[in-house]
Amino acid sequence: MIPKGDSMRILFFGMNTAGLIHNLGQGLQELGYQVSTASVTTNPFYNHTFSLSIAPGELVETVTEEEVLPSQAFYDLVNQFDTFIFNTGVSLLPGMSDLPILHRMGKKVIVRNTGSCSRFIYPGSLLWNYAGQLFNMSAEERHELSQPKYNWEKKSSYFNSITYAYHLAPKLYKECMVALYADVVTNSSAHSSLSFSPFFAAINTFDPEDIAPHIPAHIKPIIVHAPSREAFKGTRDILASLEELRAEGLNFELVNPEKIPNRQLKRLLHTADIVIDALGCGGHGMLANEAMASGCAVLGINTPHVSPIPFHRPIIPISRENLKEQIRRVVLDMPFRCRVAEAGIEYANAVHRPAAAAGYMMSCLERAQQKTYDYYPTLFLDNPFRPDYQAWIEATSAQLYMPDGEGEPNHRKDMVPPFLQRLFSKALFQAGVHPETNLERFLTFGFTFDTLQAHLIPRWDAARLTRVNPWLSLGEKAGDGLPVQEYISERELLSM
Repeated sequence: MIPKGDSMRILFFGMNTAGLIHNLGQGLQELGYQVSTASVTTNPFYNHTFSLSIAPGELVETVTEEEVLPSQAFYDLVNQFDTFIFNTGVSLLPGMSDLPILHRMGKKVIVRNTGSCSRFIYPGSLLWNYAGQLFNMSAEERHELSQPKYNWEKKSSYFNSITYAYHLAPKLYKECMVALYADVVTNSSAHSSLSFSPFFAAINTFDPEDIAPHIPAHIKPIIVHAPSREAFKGTRDILASLEELRAEGLNFELVNPEKIPNRQLKRLLHTADIVIDALGCGGHGMLANEAMASGCAVLGINTPHVSPIPFHRPIIPISRENLKEQIRRVVLDMPFRCRVAEAGIEYANAVHRPAAAAGYMMSCLERAQQKTYDYYPTLFLDNPFRPDYQAWIEATSAQLYMPDGEGEPNHRKDMVPPFLQRLFSKALFQAGVHPETNLERFLTFGFTFDTLQAHLIPRWDAARLTRVNPWLSLGEKAGDGLPVQEYISERELLSM
């Protein structure tokens, strides 16, 4: 039985990535939920406050080589709540050790994954390249692949920070823990590189405070590109295209602020005509939501056959191949620019306002009980590979975007330790697999034990799924409750 509205006591905890804990927390309060919020980090772009201050170290009694033992303070805290929402793969105890405890206690758990906490070169680059995009890799990620901070063959290593651990083993470990012990997992299908269990679409949001829609329609338009992390936004190529267009005589004003506070950014968006969000794969982020709500025409990530939900996003899709032409078009064609901006205002308020996004997230609790998920992924299950990253790049001809220094991961071979093999096998029985999945290949590459009885693992009902790309299917009720109308013709967004 899932408590309703004001009878449900929620703790929303984790990293306040893109202000999501604060903003979705506000949405939950609008819907009548009793919600307490806390963040393990301070986001420099936001001046957010939270209702609780939680020191994770005080929740731990002892950490051994094999397990994390919680303190009485942990139980005192969790007994106050019915439902726990964990953001960016961070939970209350190291190594997500609290998830099985909360599960046994009958608590509801929602895990919201974001961006690089789940995105991984193997096999994520295959999907991004299929969609015509380079796979973004930062210098930090490449360094960690070549010189790991921890020995991932030891279980105790997983009790360190694994949120952004750029290795197969810790990322697979997180996928197994949420598949086994979370009631709801949300993510972008473009970033779910190692997902094997069905999950729900993550609907991001924005803070509507200080946003008043305004379409300036300048003859010389103001273009804003304001990346939070340049390595993941394609900034080098975006700025190069803009400089080429300026040299060719295109008339515009470029504003390219460096990591400014969110309130200052909102004031800038109020005067802007066009926002270039990012180059990448999947769907847009919070800046695009703020820009659309402000009345800007947005160019950015919009790959419906990779991330179909939310439906009919009025984002002008860009790639490195069409970037210059899409910019030229939106600068010169003012009626088109204004139609995109008008569609964006309507869409952002219908889909991404805090209460709308929070309402969709909470509806997934009921749908999870009915096993009517949004996404059924097979990217990882269809592409098992011995964890040798350089060999993966060579075998797949992976195309990467590495703007902050060249150099690729070396031939380091990661192993899946025995405890993780057992966990993965257990999680497969919980999640089920597509009828066409060949699990024997996972034995070959050392992901599971030879004793895995693959024929006993449940199979999804493929007749109820709709394939949208080679490695992703939609469930029958995918996006249930979200608006389905076109805010502007997708053909018009694409045509040049």
